[in-house]
Amino acid sequence: MNNCINTKEIGARIRALRIKNGLTQQKLADALRVTLSTVGRIECGIKMASIDLLVDIATLFSASLDYLILGKQ
Repeated sequence: MNNCINTKEIGARIRALRIKNGLTQQKLADALRVTLSTVGRIECGIKMASIDLLVDIATLFSASLDYLILGKQ
């Protein structure tokens, strides 16, 4: 069982959800009360979102933390 957190994969899932929901990075940043550069860094896998931010993202997109972090449906 591989329990490594892959920030690039997490970012890709967040980006896919953002696009699927018709949001720009700026609109997502505004909804989450973070900067545009924070969203960009998270989506690129450069920065890991805090657990609080992951919860906010999961809530916004009606996704589970299991999906965001591990890719499990």
